[in-house]
Amino acid sequence: MKIKLGVLAAAMPLALTTLTGCSMTDSGSDILSAGTSTSSDAADAVEAVSSGIYDLIGVKGKTSDSRATVTECSGKDPNTYFRVLRPWSFTPASPGDLEAVMQRLREAMPKHGWKIVEYGPDTSKNKNMRLTADNDAKRASVHIIEMAKDNPPMLSVDVASGCHQVPDGRKVEHFQATGLRRTSDVTFRQSTAALCASLALAAVAGCGTTFAGKSDDVPSVGIGTSRDAAARTQKVSSRLRDLIGVKGTASDGSPGVQECSGKDRDRYFRIFHKWSFHPASEGDLDIAMRNLKQGMPGRGWKIVEYGPDTSANKNLMLIADSEAEKAGVHITRMAKRNPPKLSLMVVSGCYRVPDGQKVEHF
Repeated sequence: MKIKLGVLAAAMPLALTTLTGCSMTDSGSDILSAGTSTSSDAADAVEAVSSGIYDLIGVKGKTSDSRATVTECSGKDPNTYFRVLRPWSFTPASPGDLEAVMQRLREAMPKHGWKIVEYGPDTSKNKNMRLTADNDAKRASVHIIEMAKDNPPMLSVDVASGCHQVPDGRKVEHFQATGLRRTSDVTFRQSTAALCASLALAAVAGCGTTFAGKSDDVPSVGIGTSRDAAARTQKVSSRLRDLIGVKGTASDGSPGVQECSGKDRDRYFRIFHKWSFHPASEGDLDIAMRNLKQGMPGRGWKIVEYGPDTSANKNLMLIADSEAEKAGVHITRMAKRNPPKLSLMVVSGCYRVPDGQKVEHF
């Protein structure tokens, strides 16, 4: 089984894995404030950001049919503060255009207010080229991966907002919005925070539970409701927490529902669960990561990647799959954060709801 994450979890979704060296991160005190807004208005703003990035691509192709997702601002009241994650992908009509698209984005984005904070190959065996950028004016970040060795080749894109506060007297509305509202010759599905909160969501290549990719790559988990699947994924996270083996505090992240790309969104879905762990003693962070590396294989996890990422901080990351759990996890040791922490993203395979039911998004 292979896994590509992409914020948020980050987000998602959640996007999304986590990037450093940016103004927007998944640590509550570090996230750039995006002001006061409702969830719907913030999702519209992120959709507009995604549309603007698409306009810069400049070649014909198709985008995936994903949705914006509302997630918490880590360390803040989940009823008052939130972020929006938007994972999507772009498949050029001509595979030979992919490299030119990535170069075009790199050259054009700074002219539209984006600051590129990272550009270069990732640490996967495919050495996918990735671009991470922030836009202070738009209070957003994006993480883009050129997945040239996928079939078909594609761009994986994760857009993440800063941290919004709902108006007084309101509560955060959790949902997955509809696709990008634009007309064009492509079909729209539609970090840094995108991947600094992952974001959403970095895509991890060489691994088949995907955040943006082919439905054929995603392992089937079987039949289940969204609630039952979320509970199962939380149990996976809980067992990982047990393997950490040191005292500390885990963030109160809630699971989210994401579609299975290429399948009926009313019948098929995946679960992602993004959370973090702060050890009581900063010196225990290395011990926690070592405990996970040593303990996970004995619990059915296959470690597919382990080593420093390409960020300025060279964060140590661990990517693993569990055939038994039909799940994957991306763990990043963020030793230079204040306070230091582990960032974890757990994603499930693809579920189908029971006959006569529809996917419940939350």
